[in-house]
Amino acid sequence: GWGVDAIYRHFDLTGKRCPDFMVVDEAARAHGLPSAAQGWDWFRAEVEVRVQCLRRGLPVPWPEPVPVRVRDRQVPGLLWRGRAFVAARALAEAVGGTVHWDAEGRSVGLELP
Repeated sequence: GWGVDAIYRHFDLTGKRCPDFMVVDEAARAHGLPSAAQGWDWFRAEVEVRVQCLRRGLPVPWPEPVPVRVRDRQVPGLLWRGRAFVAARALAEAVGGTVHWDAEGRSVGLELP
């Protein structure tokens, strides 16, 4: 019998910026959201949908696995609410590039040909 009011961001408990789009406005805008506050609201709404589906015995919506064509290769992706998501490494390697992790800046970098 719990709901979204029992959900907290990592940031609220530990100070960890995870995920950024719920904490940092710039990261939220990169995800197509006007602000981090709206990113948090979006996440809570997504959880609420799933909670209600589980309570009612309905199928829970989930991203759909889809193939994504990158140049002449096909890489695995996910389709969610009209957006396709592909892992950075799969994308980089499909075009002959590389990916690296910047631990200090906590960011992923792609080097593309």
